[in-house]
Amino acid sequence: MFLKSPINTYFNLYRFKKYINDIDGYITGGCFKDIFNNKDVRDIDIFFFNEEGFKKAVEVFQGKYKKTYENDNCIAFYDKKEKIQIELVRSTFGTPEETMMKFDFTIVKACLYKYKKEEEDVFEFLYHPKFFEHLHCNKLVIDDGMPKPVATFNRVLKYTRYGFGLCRESKIKLVNAIITEGNVNDINGELYFGFD
Repeated sequence: MFLKSPINTYFNLYRFKKYINDIDGYITGGCFKDIFNNKDVRDIDIFFFNEEGFKKAVEVFQGKYKKTYENDNCIAFYDKKEKIQIELVRSTFGTPEETMMKFDFTIVKACLYKYKKEEEDVFEFLYHPKFFEHLHCNKLVIDDGMPKPVATFNRVLKYTRYGFGLCRESKIKLVNAIITEGNVNDINGELYFGFD
């Protein structure tokens, strides 16, 4: 389902290699919409294959960057030089493909990862086949992942502020998912109170 390209295809990804160079993790999520739209990247999310990789990354990052906060989902560090917040995610473990399948929009289904090939680190960019098309069109498309439809609704509002719009088919998917969710308490718990 996902396409792969070597990192040298995308020069603007090189500056982010350093965040996964010394750890067993991968960068994925919304930062790539900013990277490929030539906007300032304010934060990146690093996911891991397992808890051991997460714990090792925390040790590495404590020696390099300032810890800014911690919660049940992540531990965050700040790279003062690059002015980037780095969240080390501990709420989800798995392969890049498994993690991206849980994401709701095609424009966040992108990943910078590395693997070993003949004792050398190889960096690749993994992305949804419609990633660039939807990004270029400022189009929000709900693909497969939508475990919490109300959370997706909140994210639609956030992305609308960035100039993205939900396509018709995705609107139908989202409305149907919210209607069938059924539990009012779950819906209330997912709604934000005010601006974030």
